Amino acid sequence: MYAFSENYILPLSHDEVVHGKCSLIGKMPPPYENQFGGLRALYGYMAAHPGKKMLFMGGEFAQFSEWAYQRGLDWMLLDYPAHKQMQTYVKALNHFYLATPQLWEQDTDWRGFEWISHEDNRNNIIAFRRVAKDGSDIVVVVNFSPEEQQEYRVGVPITGTYEEIFTSDKTEFGGSGMANGKLKTENKPMHGQEQSIVLKIPRFGVLFFKGKARAKRRTKAEIEAAKAEAAKKPVKRTRSTKAVAKSGTKAVARTTEKAVAKTGTKSVAKTGEKAVARTGTKAVAKATEKAVSVPTDKTATATGGSK
Repeated sequence: MYAFSENYILPLSHDEVVHGKCSLIGKMPPPYENQFGGLRALYGYMAAHPGKKMLFMGGEFAQFSEWAYQRGLDWMLLDYPAHKQMQTYVKALNHFYLATPQLWEQDTDWRGFEWISHEDNRNNIIAFRRVAKDGSDIVVVVNFSPEEQQEYRVGVPITGTYEEIFTSDKTEFGGSGMANGKLKTENKPMHGQEQSIVLKIPRFGVLFFKGKARAKRRTKAEIEAAKAEAAKKPVKRTRSTKAVAKSGTKAVARTTEKAVAKTGTKSVAKTGEKAVARTGTKAVAKATEKAVSVPTDKTATATGGSK
């Protein structure tokens, strides 16, 4: 009734683990393995629920003893697999929370939260949606009981597929390893939703699903209308036409100019001048001088002598 009238913090503070109240895991009903499963469910539900989170030290690795200011935490518990797995779970849950804006963008607004199912007290299972500012959502399913469900139907808002993006039941967290992968929606109304999915829910499991809407198939009329619309549009100049125009004009111009400039002017200048200079001037000069001076003198002398 007043959940979104103020900004809330969800505290599991030191007040909850002192003065004979027991530690968080100590509050969980036995047997031993159920206590860890119950604590994973509590942390997963807190991460999914609107409101900022606070977890007092020692809770992240399931310290059994109450907190005492006179001494430090029982770090030696991390040598035991169950406690180490709990620490791994809390770390992974924190990273998932930060990477999922649906869980925190609209904490103080009704638009960020919507119940799907909250009435299944027989199985102790709830389901709800968390919504980001852009309208994208995730579906959260929480099982507070030590009983698993092999075929549990949950209503969902979109038609398509739902993929399990996080689960508290991974083996590295101490769970059984039950997983759902991708699930196709079915056209069977449930929980006030038009579509639904059937999933496996592990004992004490907290599951997060991301939906992907199915692409809408076009009708024959829509396809024909699209073809007719495409036929009306003028043909645009393609890249090849422009490329030919550009390459033809510029390339020819550049090639011709450069070729003529380099070959014609320089070549002619160099070849003509040097060839003429070297061959014409020197050769003609030498040939003329020799041919005129030598033979003329001898011929004149010989001729004159004879006369």
